[in-house]
Amino acid sequence: VAFKFGVRHVQVRNILTTLASWVVRPFARLRSKPVGDPVAAMARWIGSLRSLRPSRADWNTVGALSLGNWLTDVGVLAMSILALGGPVPWRSLLLIYTLAILVGSLGLTPGGLGLVEGTLCVGLVGAGLPAALALGAVLLYRLVSFWLVMFAGWAVLLFLRLRRIPRHMAIARSLAS
Repeated sequence: VAFKFGVRHVQVRNILTTLASWVVRPFARLRSKPVGDPVAAMARWIGSLRSLRPSRADWNTVGALSLGNWLTDVGVLAMSILALGGPVPWRSLLLIYTLAILVGSLGLTPGGLGLVEGTLCVGLVGAGLPAALALGAVLLYRLVSFWLVMFAGWAVLLFLRLRRIPRHMAIARSLAS
C-alpha cells in the first residue's frame, strides 16, 4: 500500500527518487561504464512501476512463494539444530527467525552478515540452547541458506558468462565474413 502510494503521488515519488539517487550516485561512479544521470534513471524506473498491474492471482502466487521460502528457511534452521543433536525450541523458533530476518533486513551489512548470526545465537541461547550448540547450528544454517546459495548463483553466472563469450565470437566471425 505504501509503495503504491509512493508511485502514484508525484511529491512522494520525487522524494523517493532523490533519496534513491543519493544512495546510487556513489556506486555509479565506481562502475567502468557511465550510467548517465542516476536521478533520471531512478525516475524512469519508478515511473515504469506505474504500468505494473498484477492481478489478485499474481499477488497470491507471490505471497505463497514467499511464505514457502520463509518456511523452508526456518526448516533449514530447525534441521541445523537437529543435525548437531540439539532440541529445537519449536515454540520460539519462528519468533527468533523473524526477529533475525528483520534485523538482517536493516541493510547495515551485506546479506545481514553478522547481524543475523548474532540475533539467532542470542535468541536460541535465550530459548534454552547451550551457547556452543546455538553458535554451531547458526553457522551451519548460514552455510546452507546463504553461502551455498550464493556459491550456486556465482556458478550459474560464471557458466552464463563463459557460454556467452564463444557465442559472441561466433557472431563476430560471421559478421566479418
